[in-house]
Amino acid sequence: NGALFLGSDRVIGMEKLGLLSEMTVSTKESVDAGYFTDKIIKGFPTNPSCLIIMLGATNPSKTGITCMKTLLDKLKGKYPSKKIYVIRELHLGLSYDNSSGSYLTINKEIDNFNEDIRSYCNANNLISLDASKNLEITSLLNATYAPDGFNLDDNGNRILFNNIKDLILD
Repeated sequence: NGALFLGSDRVIGMEKLGLLSEMTVSTKESVDAGYFTDKIIKGFPTNPSCLIIMLGATNPSKTGITCMKTLLDKLKGKYPSKKIYVIRELHLGLSYDNSSGSYLTINKEIDNFNEDIRSYCNANNLISLDASKNLEITSLLNATYAPDGFNLDDNGNRILFNNIKDLILD
């Protein structure tokens, strides 16, 4: 209850299913952490129960990592006593429009992004979570590629939400 959930297209998918009704949700489709400017952060709730960050690595090997670390630093400054959970970025599904690059190359960038952010979390008193259990299968994916990873269908969004909830409650 009362969590602040920052995210992009998959969080929008969970919100549309009514899964996030007890949270404050801030989303924009297909963005990386750089979208959340000082002005936007200033308008965030003053006392959320915790923060959950699930942002896409729109350009994982370039701006994504830098933007994410900057955002996490700002959130730590605004909420020094709150737990901040960072959800691992998900791999691409097999069905996608590969005009943005090859499946293997993009997934390698996402792996590098995840490893760097996980290390950053471990060194900065943040909590890195892998909520991908039962998700990395093609049947849960929509056919279209999203720049920040992949789009989940409704069942995939439910599984992801329940995985995140279970990890945090544990």
